[in-house]
Amino acid sequence: MPHTKNAPNRLVDYKTTESIINKIRDRMDYLTKSENSRHNNNLPTWKWFRLGLLVSENIQDDGLTVHDNYKLLRPNHIISYDQALFLLLGLNALTFDKHPIWYGFTLHKKDLHMNDIDYLERVFYDTPQNIELKHSDRLVDGKIQSEDLIILAKDNDFFTHEGLSYINTLFSKKKYKDPDTKIPINRLKIYKETLPEYLETLSAPISLRSLSMKSDELSEGDYTSQIKDSLGVGGPTVRKELSELIKTQWWLSLPKNIKDKIKNSHH
Repeated sequence: MPHTKNAPNRLVDYKTTESIINKIRDRMDYLTKSENSRHNNNLPTWKWFRLGLLVSENIQDDGLTVHDNYKLLRPNHIISYDQALFLLLGLNALTFDKHPIWYGFTLHKKDLHMNDIDYLERVFYDTPQNIELKHSDRLVDGKIQSEDLIILAKDNDFFTHEGLSYINTLFSKKKYKDPDTKIPINRLKIYKETLPEYLETLSAPISLRSLSMKSDELSEGDYTSQIKDSLGVGGPTVRKELSELIKTQWWLSLPKNIKDKIKNSHH
């Protein structure tokens, strides 16, 4: 078992990860000797798979870093069921993209009966982490929002206090920027909550410049004035950020009557 005990800011207690790794190893030993190994088409490949790569702290060996796992928990990120489960267990959630033995493996909508012991999935299926995730009302179509996964983990003590503190610092809403627009997450949230509502009140289309600055270029436009205190920035920054926002899939998904309220917007 790799050394996880002293790993800084570990999201999951090392004992949890150590336990699941040992159970996987024991199950693989059993299945490779079992006549029922036909249930697991990838068993021959597993013989050559290093279980150590399932531990996040060891994925440097695979050309990645532990922070690549942490990035799955960045704000506004959608996480698949299986990746979410692996994060809750302290496992390398990126292994699904790196190793073909996981192709076709999923716990989403998987129902195993008590006598279905000849499945590798059984190891994960009976864990408290899978049970809570499976029955969570935060799960939508087999996926979960990063913020919701953190709440689920926090409510059930699946993540360590040190790990949660590290994640909160790493992805502070005041510092962390949306990867697509480069807009800080806290301001992006304000725009999404207020812009459609404001545009809906207008009787005629308006330009991005008018939303951010008045024609004299000395004072903020009406929209910017309304949210300036919450944003913490002025007209020039609002104009720049809105020009990026109207290129996003979020903007394109809005009703046409709202998009038409901004002149020359992308739709």
